[in-house]
Amino acid sequence: MSQDPYHAMWKDRQDGPEGPRAPVAALIDNVRSAYNVGDMFRSADALRLECLYLAGITAFPPSSKLEKTALGTTASVPWTHDLRVFDAVGRAREAGFAIVAVEMTPASVSVYEWEGPLRSCFVFGHEVLGVDRELLRQADAVLHLPMAGLKNSLNVSSSFAVLLYQHMQRHGQLDHSRPELGEHYLPDRREE
Repeated sequence: MSQDPYHAMWKDRQDGPEGPRAPVAALIDNVRSAYNVGDMFRSADALRLECLYLAGITAFPPSSKLEKTALGTTASVPWTHDLRVFDAVGRAREAGFAIVAVEMTPASVSVYEWEGPLRSCFVFGHEVLGVDRELLRQADAVLHLPMAGLKNSLNVSSSFAVLLYQHMQRHGQLDHSRPELGEHYLPDRREE
């Protein structure tokens, strides 16, 4: 059973990957749930984002609730925190990012139709109130994920992952190989 290709337990790499980070960032503004923020750190680590800009009431390290879902990725993802969202927007613009709000509005464009620049900073807002209205006006683009069900939105951390993976795929930034098993593979011992 220890070599069964359908059962595996993975262990984290001892050293982080070398090389440049993806020229993509995200701004997380006033997200109430530290657990959602931790999950976004996990996705940011998986994609090797250049930076997470945290703003307002968004949880930031050190936070035990955030770490519960971040699982140590707060140490591997560059981040900043500003009390005012427009200070974070200024930082992102100074770093050369296009500001792209993620919000369903009458004028928003589907993420699957948008062909904006790779160097973009995606803005995710409060779980209920959404992205700040003035920030929506100042954004270079406003995107939404198409919704076919009863609800018109996904959990903010789910939207974060879906949207950023789509953006990275569109720009050819994803490595489609699977990790080598080597030292990172631990046989599944549940059935032994």
